[in-house]
Amino acid sequence: MAQGHDSLDFTTIPESKGIPRAVIVLALIGVVGVFIIGGAVAFSAAHGHVWPALQSMRIDLTKGH
Repeated sequence: MAQGHDSLDFTTIPESKGIPRAVIVLALIGVVGVFIIGGAVAFSAAHGHVWPALQSMRIDLTKGH
C-alpha cells in the first residue's frame, strides 16, 4: 500500500467561501435583461396589428387567388 496519505484530515467539514462576485453580477445582469426584453415585447406587441378586431375583418384575404 502507498504511504503518505496520512496527512489528509477528514474529521472536519470544509467551509464554503460563498458565491463568487462575478456569478452574482452575471445573475443580476441576466435578471435585468429578462425584464428589459419582456418590457420591449409588451410595448411592441401592438406594432403591425390591426386593433380593434372589428377592423381586422375588413382586410381582404382573397387577393392573389
